[in-house]
Amino acid sequence: ELRRTVLLEQEPPGSLGGEGDPAKDQVERQVYDLAGGRVSLKTRSEGPRLLLIAENFFPNWQATVDGQPAEILRADYVWQAVYLPAGEHQVELRYYSRAVSLSRWAALLSLLVLAGVAAWDWRRGRALSPA
Repeated sequence: ELRRTVLLEQEPPGSLGGEGDPAKDQVERQVYDLAGGRVSLKTRSEGPRLLLIAENFFPNWQATVDGQPAEILRADYVWQAVYLPAGEHQVELRYYSRAVSLSRWAALLSLLVLAGVAAWDWRRGRALSPA
């Protein structure tokens, strides 16, 4: 059954037994801001589960479960999955790219240099203009 089957590229970090009734599992979306690179979910299950996130798998995503780093598994070739033991959990996914971060800093620095050159040119022009 496709609703209960996931193809993984590697073994999950824990066992996935048939404990508890999956129909009672709950997932509450708290934050879903892909543009800002943040997804926050609250989950509850009676047994260990794989939380499947239908967003493209990309290595720059990082996950935590209850504040502890967690591995993001590639599921069904394109999606993300996180292993969750039984119980309630707070799951956070954050996107961080060093290249994007450096690009933002370079753009900010360029803007500051451009503003400085414009201010210097404006002051020089005022000093040279006849009164």
